[in-house]
Amino acid sequence: MTSESNRISAASTAYVNGVCRSWGWSWSEMEQADDDGIDGLVYLRTKQVNKSKPNDRRSWKHEFTGGLIHVQIKSGASYVKESTPDCVEISVPNLNKKRELWLKSPLPVVLIYVKEGGAGKTPKFAWWADLKSAESYSQKGTCLLYTSPSPRDS
Repeated sequence: MTSESNRISAASTAYVNGVCRSWGWSWSEMEQADDDGIDGLVYLRTKQVNKSKPNDRRSWKHEFTGGLIHVQIKSGASYVKESTPDCVEISVPNLNKKRELWLKSPLPVVLIYVKEGGAGKTPKFAWWADLKSAESYSQKGTCLLYTSPSPRDS
């Protein structure tokens, strides 16, 4: 038997995996016992279309760029403090301790908040934040996550 919290977490991780795979990237999940504030690792890839067979998708390749990103996933309504269509503000337990861990990573670290889909429904939307950027943290001790592109980039 699994808890509702575990169901939401698993569905959110599957959502991130699905998005990564649809972009041709690889997703590698960290076991919960070893995650240390990191739920997975994304391997960035770029699509290489076979120029001699541009319409034959079976001949296309996704080549590793060398880019890696650590990912922390959060989901569930209990994290949300405020929300707009472009931004969601979430509270992360032990944020200062986790922030120390994220800053130690030699890789970029992003937080992805996945809006839960409800019982029997697949999540369909997420926000993200660069956890190494001071702009991703509010004065209230919360994380600010944006849809892409960030309103700050406009």
